[in-house]
Amino acid sequence: MAPKPLVFVPGFPGTKLLDKASGDELFPNLLGLITPGLRNQLLARLRGPDDPDQDDGVVAGPPIDKALPLLPFVDLAGILKQAGSLYDVLKRLGYKITGASFGDRFRPVGWDWRRPVDQKDTLARLKAAIVELSAATGEKVTLLCHSTGGLVARSLLDKDATVAPLLERLIALAVPWAGTLQPLPLLAGSSGWGPVNAAQTQAALGRSWAAFDLLPPDPAKTDMTGVDLFRDAAGQPSSPLLATGWVPAGADGQAMKDRARRSDAALGARSRTLDLGGVEVVNVVGWREDTLARASVDAQGRLAFQDDPEGDGTVPRVSAAWIRGPQVHTYLVPIGRYPNDLLRRLHIVLWENQPVRDLLATHLAGRPLPPYVYAAADADDAVDVERPKIRIYIVALDPLGSPLAGAFATVAGSSTQFGVGADGAGMMLLDRGLAQNAGHGFFRFQVRFQDANGTPLGKPQALTIQGPVVL
Repeated sequence: MAPKPLVFVPGFPGTKLLDKASGDELFPNLLGLITPGLRNQLLARLRGPDDPDQDDGVVAGPPIDKALPLLPFVDLAGILKQAGSLYDVLKRLGYKITGASFGDRFRPVGWDWRRPVDQKDTLARLKAAIVELSAATGEKVTLLCHSTGGLVARSLLDKDATVAPLLERLIALAVPWAGTLQPLPLLAGSSGWGPVNAAQTQAALGRSWAAFDLLPPDPAKTDMTGVDLFRDAAGQPSSPLLATGWVPAGADGQAMKDRARRSDAALGARSRTLDLGGVEVVNVVGWREDTLARASVDAQGRLAFQDDPEGDGTVPRVSAAWIRGPQVHTYLVPIGRYPNDLLRRLHIVLWENQPVRDLLATHLAGRPLPPYVYAAADADDAVDVERPKIRIYIVALDPLGSPLAGAFATVAGSSTQFGVGADGAGMMLLDRGLAQNAGHGFFRFQVRFQDANGTPLGKPQALTIQGPVVL
C-alpha cells in the first residue's frame, strides 16, 4: 500500500537560503562562516529585511538535508542533519526520496526563516504544495511539521479556511505552540552560534522576524495557564516581546524592537484551542531533557535563565503540549536510550526516537499502532558508571494519547511496580548492580508494562546501559 501523501515543513532555521540571481547557497555556507574575509559579508545577506515582504535577493530553497562533507565537525546544533535523517525514516515507510527527487507522494516546503512565520509568500507556497499534492493523488494530505514549521502551518490554517478540507491529519513534532526561550540568549548577545561569535550572532539573528515569532506570547492576551516562561523586572508574568529591556541600544536595538512589536501584534494573542474542522492533530512532545524553561529580566535589562528537564532540549514540554481541541491527541516521548539504541535523540531529530517512528509508521504507512508504552534510560545515567542510580522514564498512553490509568512497569526479576501518573508518565529509579552481561562493558535488563488489571501491554523492552544495575 502506498504511503499517505505528505507535505513537510521544517523548523527554524532548517531551510537553505539561496541567492536569487545565481542560486548560490548562502545558508548553510559553512566555508563562508568560518572564513574571516567572507563572514561579515555573508552574515549581512542573512539579516532579514526591514520590510518582511521586501525582495532582497534572497529566497528559500529546500529543507537542509546534509552537511558539507569537508566540515562535519561544524554541527550548528544539529541543523545540518535534520531533513536528511527524517528522509531516511520516510524512505523506510515507502516514500521515493532520492537526492533532490521526492517522488509523487512527498513535498518538502522550505521557508525563509529571516521573515515572519506568517509571511505571505511562505504561506502561498505551502498552500500550493498541499493543493497540488491533493489534486495529483486524489487524496487528502498529511501535513508534517517540525518545531517552528508548526507555527507556519497554523498561520496558514488560521488565515485560509479552504486548506483544512484538503488535510487528513496534521502531525506536529515538538512545536512551540506557546513559544520557546531558546532564541533569547542569541538575540540578547549572550551566546554565539556555531562558528559565529555572540556579537555577530546578535547582529544577524536579531534581524530575523521568525526568531521573535518563537518567543512566548503576552500572558495578558493569551491563556498561558500553567505556562510561566518569562517574567518582567517587577516579577510578573510577561513576554520578551513586551519587556524589552534586554534589547541593546542603537539602530540594531530599534530594529529588534520593531520585530518584537510586529510579533506581538501578529502572535501575541493565540488561541489554545486548535480546531481544524475534523482534521486530526497528532501532537508529539519530547520530555526529560534539560531545556531552557524560564527567563526573567531585571531593571537593568539583564537576563537570568533557568533550565529544567521538562522538555526536549529546545521546546519546554508545557509549550509543546499547550494546545487543546476535539481532535488533538498528544503523545509524550521520553528522550534517552531506547532498546538497541545508544544515541541521544533531541529536539532537532525527535523522529529518531522509536515512539515517533512508530507514530509515523502508523499514520503514514497505515500500520497498526502498537500499545503506546515506552521506556527509555536517562541518556547520562546510561553511560556514567559512577552514578549509583539509573533513571528510566516510562510512558503509557492509549492509541489516542490519553493516559492509561493504573498502568505500571516492572523490571524482569523484580516484583517492584513503578506506576505512571495522571499524565501517563513516570520514572523508575534503579540501583546499579548485576544484570545480564551483553559484553564489552554493556548490560541489559527488560522493562515490562501491564495495565491496571495486570494484563501485559506490548512486548518487553530490553534496555542497554554501560555498567550493571541491581534489581
